[in-house]
Amino acid sequence: MQSLIKPEIIHRVIQPDPLDDFLAGQVSDATRRAYRANVRQFFSFLDVKHLSQQTIRDVTVQDVIEWRNHLMESGNKSTTVNRKLSAIRSFFDFMVALRIIDRSPAGVKIVRGLRVSGESITNELSKDEIKNILSEIDKGRNQVLKARDKAIFLTLIFTGLRRSELANIRREDIELKESHWILRIPESKGGSNQWVKIQPLAVQTITDYLEILCTIKDIIVHKNDRIFIGFSNRQTGTIQPLSGQAITRIIQKYARKAGITKQVSAHSCRHSCASLAIEAGAKPHKVMQHLRHKNLKTTMRYVHDREALQDNASDYIRV
Repeated sequence: MQSLIKPEIIHRVIQPDPLDDFLAGQVSDATRRAYRANVRQFFSFLDVKHLSQQTIRDVTVQDVIEWRNHLMESGNKSTTVNRKLSAIRSFFDFMVALRIIDRSPAGVKIVRGLRVSGESITNELSKDEIKNILSEIDKGRNQVLKARDKAIFLTLIFTGLRRSELANIRREDIELKESHWILRIPESKGGSNQWVKIQPLAVQTITDYLEILCTIKDIIVHKNDRIFIGFSNRQTGTIQPLSGQAITRIIQKYARKAGITKQVSAHSCRHSCASLAIEAGAKPHKVMQHLRHKNLKTTMRYVHDREALQDNASDYIRV
């Protein structure tokens, strides 16, 4: 006799990855990469092999505190520890929003960040150091690399772009608006659809670079292609856009050649952009707008650093 009860069909419900859900809401690729690394580092510290809703619920305030203390004891800078904590807080805040957990174990009031000095910790470049770096770039024998690196350096100095933003520049992002050149930044730390004014000298170096680049056989730069590319794997037929790390290595290479012994990075150019503008008389709110800082307090660090050196108490001492 055939049963009138239909067999139950059981479907396996695939749970979405909580980390992927969280990362999907981030604007820039650089932020997604950093957040992914920080969240994975945290759960790896807790010896969690598979991230799930349950393993997220199991996290305690003490877990986060111990991880923060571990980062401190491992020699990480205060700014690095706070940045990693910020990523973890954002992750758990998102889990609260999804109702996976009721309260975040990383709340700012229960897991304190580290105190950071109000002074800028990134070394800036002086006018003479900038001139020396440009001189070293001009000594290059490879015309393409020389044109590329000069365009990279001057664009960083004049625009104050972050290295990831520079790496993502495409030809279509540069346009003339009411007789002024602007650079649109589709994805940045501060959000989408930002723009920054770019001086004609920087635009000209980019134009010169692209003209030389187009003379190379088999290389065609389309409007939607990233313009700053690397040539290390050209013999294999693969030419890749430069990464942010590669841009920092380029700046450091020329700084060493110029005899600059202090620690320099691509971010040093952003600091130099702010300091040179302030030195020339730009108002802090103008610098804030140009660098796209969310808070004037961030911009004022450059002002305070310069004032502390230019009008220092020791200048009044006479012996």
